[in-house]
Amino acid sequence: KEANGILGCQAGGRSQHAAELMQQSGYTNLANMLGDFGGGQDRIGRMVPGRQAAGLPVSIDNGNGGSCASLPEKVGVRR
Repeated sequence: KEANGILGCQAGGRSQHAAELMQQSGYTNLANMLGDFGGGQDRIGRMVPGRQAAGLPVSIDNGNGGSCASLPEKVGVRR
């Protein structure tokens, strides 16, 4: 739980939610990458390309049964 982690998703909303759930479970060194795979907007609203458009490696494999809904159980957060 002390390892560094960078979370990303299409634009940053789901990875922010994942980071919050992981922090509730005791993970301490997390960062959310806004606009990660698909891109986003800068401070004045201009589109900024994400990693996929930049030709950087992107994985769409979320593992066995991986989903936003399954994350709380995987990191030990009880609701």
